Amino acid sequence: MMQSMEPHVNTDSVDMKNLTDSDLRRMMRDPKYWRDGDAEYIRKIENGFRKLYSQ
Repeated sequence: MMQSMEPHVNTDSVDMKNLTDSDLRRMMRDPKYWRDGDAEYIRKIENGFRKLYSQ
């Protein structure tokens, strides 16, 4: 089988530890959040807000 020699870049891996409020709001503008209703993506945003404001 043929394999790509290009490195794989995972754009969905977001470091949840360092997200700010503006980062999370920017993520909410992604169509995966508001149009597609991607449950995993929404969960990442919800968890980010929870970590940011639950202290």
